[in-house]
Amino acid sequence: MACKKSEESLKLQDIISKSSLIQEGPPKRYQLLPKKQNIDGTSKGEFKLRRWTMGEKDPNKVNRTVLLVGDTGAGKTTMVNAMVNYVMGIEMEDNIWFEITEQGKIGVSQCQTTEMTVYDIFGFENKQVPYSLTIIDTSGQEDAKGSQGIIAQIHHFLSFQNVIDQIDAVGLVLKATENRLSKRQIFMFEKVISLFGGNMQSNIVALLTHSDGGPATNALEALKKADIKCAKDDENQPVHFLFNNCQTVTTSIRRHKKASMLAWETSMEGLEKFTDFLRQVKHQELLGVKMTAQSVQIPKSLWSKIFGDKSEDASFKAMILAAQPWMAVNRYKCERRSEKKTAKLKDIISKSQLINAGPPKRYQLVPQKQCLDGRSEEESKLRRWTIGEKDPKKANKIILLVGETGTGKSTLINTMVNYVMGVEWEDEVWFQFTKEGERSKTSQSTTSEVTVYEIFGFEECRVSYSLTIIDSPGFGDTKGIQEDKTVIRKLHDLFRCEDGIHEVDAVGLVLQAGTNRLSDRQKYIFDVIVSLFGKDMKDNIVALITHSDGARASDALQALNDAMIQCAKDTENNPVHFLFNNRKEIRHDQDISLMLAWNTTMQGMVNFTKFLSKAQPQKLKMTVDVLNKRVQLQACVNNFKERIKMIELKQRQSRQIKEAIEQYNADAKNAITEKEIDEPYKVKVPLHGWWDNKAVTCNVCEENCHYPGCTLAWRPRYCEVMVNEICMSCTNKCHYSKHVKEKYKYVFKTKKVIKEVVDLIKKREFEKKASGQKQVLAGLQKELDVFEKDKSELVEETYQCVVKLEEIALKGNTLCTYIHLDFLIDRMEEKRDTAKVQKLQEMKKKAEEEQNVGIDYIQGKGEYEPL
Repeated sequence: MACKKSEESLKLQDIISKSSLIQEGPPKRYQLLPKKQNIDGTSKGEFKLRRWTMGEKDPNKVNRTVLLVGDTGAGKTTMVNAMVNYVMGIEMEDNIWFEITEQGKIGVSQCQTTEMTVYDIFGFENKQVPYSLTIIDTSGQEDAKGSQGIIAQIHHFLSFQNVIDQIDAVGLVLKATENRLSKRQIFMFEKVISLFGGNMQSNIVALLTHSDGGPATNALEALKKADIKCAKDDENQPVHFLFNNCQTVTTSIRRHKKASMLAWETSMEGLEKFTDFLRQVKHQELLGVKMTAQSVQIPKSLWSKIFGDKSEDASFKAMILAAQPWMAVNRYKCERRSEKKTAKLKDIISKSQLINAGPPKRYQLVPQKQCLDGRSEEESKLRRWTIGEKDPKKANKIILLVGETGTGKSTLINTMVNYVMGVEWEDEVWFQFTKEGERSKTSQSTTSEVTVYEIFGFEECRVSYSLTIIDSPGFGDTKGIQEDKTVIRKLHDLFRCEDGIHEVDAVGLVLQAGTNRLSDRQKYIFDVIVSLFGKDMKDNIVALITHSDGARASDALQALNDAMIQCAKDTENNPVHFLFNNRKEIRHDQDISLMLAWNTTMQGMVNFTKFLSKAQPQKLKMTVDVLNKRVQLQACVNNFKERIKMIELKQRQSRQIKEAIEQYNADAKNAITEKEIDEPYKVKVPLHGWWDNKAVTCNVCEENCHYPGCTLAWRPRYCEVMVNEICMSCTNKCHYSKHVKEKYKYVFKTKKVIKEVVDLIKKREFEKKASGQKQVLAGLQKELDVFEKDKSELVEETYQCVVKLEEIALKGNTLCTYIHLDFLIDRMEEKRDTAKVQKLQEMKKKAEEEQNVGIDYIQGKGEYEPL
C-alpha cells in the first residue's frame, strides 16, 4: 500500500512540475499545460473548435465522452475542472487543485467560454474510474441568438471526421436553485437534444451546480415543467447529479472547515454517482448525427472568414446568419419526413388489429399471405407474408435468421420491422408481424414454418432499402431431428422455387448473450445451416446476440470462436456481431431500465442496418448447386444402400445355389436332394404422413430413385435426381418418363423356399442356356462377379459426390456427409483402393475434430438418417 501511495505521489509531483502555478492557496492552484490542437484549421490564438489533451491515449482502454451544455454562469468551466481533478484522484487533503480550462479576468455577465473545446484526460485509468475521460465544453451564451450559435457550432464540430465518434452522456448544466428555465435555456436544451434524436434520451442527464447537498426540488420541477427530454429515474424525476462549485475557495473563507468539507463532499459524491452512471450507460454512435451535421455544413471558407473576425459578437451573428438557412432546410426536411412517417403509421394502424392497450399499444399487422408450397394456409410449411407494395426501383435487403428454440428470433423480427417502419419510443406503439400461438411450455418452438416476411414502402424512414426476413423454425426443439430435416428441405425449396429467394445479404446466427458455450444442438444447428451455403457466403454470416444488456458479449463471442463457426470476422478476429435486448414491449415511461433496453436494441439495429447497407448480396446459384448436389448425394446413397442390400441378398441366394450344386456333384448318391433357399423379392408399400411424403420410383428398375426428401418437384421430370431428363439414381439410368411420384415405395424382402437341387440345375441351364453343371457353376460365379462390379461402381459414384460436395461447400465435412464416411471407407477397403480410403479417413478425422459436438448430438439422439 505504501509503495502504491509513493507511486501516486511521484506521478502527482511530475504533473505539478509540468504545470504552471496560478495561486498559492490553500489549495495551491495549478494550470495544466495540455497538448493543444485546433480542429477547424483556424490560426493559433483564434481557436473556435479545439482539442486539449493530457497524457497519451491507450487504444486498449475504455474511454467515456461527455458533452456539457449550459447557460452563462451555470458553472460548466468549474465542472470541467472538477471532473478532471476527480479522475486524477485528487483528495481534499492534497491541498492542490488543477485547472485544465483557461479563465480570463472578465465580468460575471460575460461569457466564461467562447470556444468549443474537447478536453481529453488520459493515463489516470483506475485511480477513481476504470476509463479515460473526454469532456466537450460548449460555449455559454446569454441570448437566443447566442444559443442558435451554439447549435450551429455543435453542427460544425460534429461534421469533422475522426474527432468524436460516440457520446456517453449529454449533461444539461444548470444551478440547483433554478425554479424555472428561461426561454433561451429551453431553446438551447431542446435544440441540442434534437441534434441527437430519440435514441439519446436515456443518455441525457441534469448536472446541478451550486448545490448545498439537499434535494434540488426547484431545478427538477423546472426541467419537468419545460418538458425537457432526458433520462428519468424510478420516481419519474430527471436523472440528476449534484455538485458544489466552491472547491477552489481561498484562505479567507476556507477557515470555515465544515462548510468547505460539505462543499467538497457534495461534489465528490455527485462525481462518484455520475462516473458510475457513465460506466453503465450504453454509448450512442454519432454516425447519424454526423450525417445530419454534414447536411447543414457551412462552407469552410465562410467559417474561416467568420472565425477570423476579431469581434466575437460579429462572428456569432455571421455564424447565425450563415447557419439559419441551412438549418431551416434541414428542419423542413426532417419535419416533412416526420409528417410522412406519421401518416404512414396512422395508415398501418387503421389496417392492423389491436392486441394490447399498452403502453405501448400493440398491433398485429395484417399482411398479404402467399403459400409457396401449394398447401392451404393452415397446412403450409413454406409461406410469404408481405406488408406494402414492392418498388422494383428501390433496393431490397434479405436476411436469413437461424437459431435454437427460445433464442428470440420472432421478437427480433418484430424489432427489425418496427425499426424499418421508423417507430420511436415516443410513438407509444409497437407492431407485431409474427403471429406466435399460445403455448404451454417455453421449450416448444413458437415457429413451425419457414416464413418470408417482406416490409415495403418504408424506405427512407430509417434505412434506404426495404427488408425481407426469412424466419426458420427453431431447430433442436422437442419435435426432434426429423423436424430439423424438414426445415432444411423447406429452406432448400425456398431457394429453388421460382417465386422463392434467389439471393441473401446476411445470415444471422441468433444466440443469447449469456451463452458461454454452444450446446450440442446449437453446434448442430449452425453447422447444418452454414453447410447450406457456398464458400462465397462466409463474409455475410454474422452473429445476432439477443437478451443483451448492452455490454460486450464476451462469453457468446468466445463460444462461437471455440466452436469454430464459419462467419465474418472483425478487426480483432472476433465474429462480426450485433447486440439486441429482448425485453417485452409493455412498459412504463418512468422505467429507465426499459429505456436502456430500447436503446441497446436500437443501437444494435443502427449497426446491423449499416452492415447490411454495405453487404454485397450473394446469389444463391452456388448455394442451390450445393443443395442439389447434396440431394443427389442423399438420393444416390439411399438408393445405393437399398441396391446393395438387394445385391447382397442375391449374392447369398446365388451362393446357396452354388453350394447346393457343388455338394450334389461331389457325392450325388449321398447328396441332399432339397435345399432351403432365401429368395429375395420386391413389393410396393403405401407411405403415410403429409401429402408431400412421396417417393419417385422407376417402373423399369423397380427402385426408389428419390426417397425421402423429394418435396419440391410435382412430377418426376423436375426431381433433383433427373439430369438432362435422365435419372442419376436408378440402375439403368432410365428416362424420367419411366418414373412416377406417388405415395408408395419399394421394399426388399426375402422368403424361405424349399427347392429340389435337380430343379435348380435344370432351371439354371434353361435360363442361362448352359449345358452341364460346370457351365451352371461358372454362370453363378459370373453373376457374383457382376454383383460385385455393380457394387464397386456405386461406391465410386458416391465417393465422387462426397468429394465434389467438399469442394463447393463452405463446410464440406457436414454432419450429413460424415454419417456416410464409415460406410464408404468399408466399401473402399473391400476394393483395396488405399488412396481413396486415406482421403475418406482424413475427411472423417477433420469432421470429428471440427464437429464432434454435433456428431455427439445426432448420435445421442439416435434419430439421424440422411435428408
